[in-house]
Amino acid sequence: MYATLAASALSAGVSYYASEKQADAQSKYQKEMREQNIEASLDAYRFNTTQETTRMIQEDTAGNQEIQKSSLRRREAAGRALASSESAGVNLEALMGDFLRQEGDFSSSIQQQMDWKKQQSSASMKGYAAQAKNQIASYNPAPVQGPSLAGAVAGFGTSALGTYFQYKPPKADAPQKSKGG
Repeated sequence: MYATLAASALSAGVSYYASEKQADAQSKYQKEMREQNIEASLDAYRFNTTQETTRMIQEDTAGNQEIQKSSLRRREAAGRALASSESAGVNLEALMGDFLRQEGDFSSSIQQQMDWKKQQSSASMKGYAAQAKNQIASYNPAPVQGPSLAGAVAGFGTSALGTYFQYKPPKADAPQKSKGG
């Protein structure tokens, strides 16, 4: 009887210990997965924002180059106009005013496009931040169920009672069942 109780107690203890270790391992794994999820989300955010920033620098540079080309074309046209106006008697001031107006219109249009692209880029950056936050928040594993000490004690108690009733001597006043008859 005592050996059975000892074996039952040992089994309950080992089972509790194994469940506790398994719960600890599961909790550690979930923590590692969460950290990896956070790192991957932040890496994606950094990559996307770096790409967006690079794109905007390239767009801005291209826009400024267009404005510079327009200015160069105006100066070249002004030089040609100056050379031909002396011989043709054309009003140089009117030509220069027209060239400046056209260049201003073109530059204004390019600048407006660049501003719109910057606004779109800003919205994209906010979207990348929201996406990273949502990805981090979406990792929500089920809570780890640890072992129950009360359950282990109850299991041992049940086993002990079963053992007790199995080996309990019969009461003296209870009628004994005869074997075989």
